[in-house]
Amino acid sequence: MKKKIVFIGNRTQVLDVCLNEPDWKVVAIFAHRGGFLAPDLAARQIAHFSFAFAEKEDVLQRLEACDFDILVSNGCPFILPISRLSRQERLFINTHPSVLPDLKGPHPVNGLFLQGRQEFGATTHYMDEAVDAGDVLAQQRVRLTADLDAGLVYRLSFQLEAEAFRQAVAVLKEAGYRRAGRPQEAGGSTYKRTAADQFADATLEPALDIEKKFRAFGIRSLGTILTTKQGAYRVFEGCAVTHEEAKQRFGRGEPGAIVLEYDGKLLVETPEGLLKLVVYEKLDGPPV
Repeated sequence: MKKKIVFIGNRTQVLDVCLNEPDWKVVAIFAHRGGFLAPDLAARQIAHFSFAFAEKEDVLQRLEACDFDILVSNGCPFILPISRLSRQERLFINTHPSVLPDLKGPHPVNGLFLQGRQEFGATTHYMDEAVDAGDVLAQQRVRLTADLDAGLVYRLSFQLEAEAFRQAVAVLKEAGYRRAGRPQEAGGSTYKRTAADQFADATLEPALDIEKKFRAFGIRSLGTILTTKQGAYRVFEGCAVTHEEAKQRFGRGEPGAIVLEYDGKLLVETPEGLLKLVVYEKLDGPPV
């Protein structure tokens, strides 16, 4: 008899593994409207229930009414109360875009850059009442290099999530769908972004510290608000310029000043080093 699967989340790749698993039948799909999944399912004419974050209670009541063996979560925007949904022998599995126990929480890709991590990846784990803390079924990890921006890491992470999940399915089958896996290592970290994290001040912060924010929030839906003496900019791509000759020739000793404009780029002085703004937009109004 096929296992009955309920999926909830906002990404497509893990769901596609569920849909293509011959021993599984996906009986319900809950797609968060804020992600990639809902429009993809609509385009593919796959039946689903689309929900907003504010509709959590309605979603939970619908989940309670579902007959399922395994709940698969991937990008669910709220914490699921496992004790409320649990029934005998039911399994609850989540796939998270980080190498747990590092970077638990809703925004691991942003935290990856802010916390100076050297690798990223994906983890498929059992769900319990604590966030991203259940036993690990499978993990994928790769090295983070300087050429990877946040947008590319997001997309790589989605692929790695599907690979980790596919491995986890094999583990579950091997164990006869009895609980398998290993406890997470002690320690780890959590990251949830705040509005303050996306602000930087070129008059006060070193260029290398601001560069971390540029990398962490370098996608069109986010960006970093940078304060300069000439006004505020929303920056989507930029980096520190530490070249000594450039610092000597263009530095004015005036942190926050725009010292050079060329080819649509800006050089901004900071207390330590220069910043190069590559993709940005000028914000209206006085400096913030």
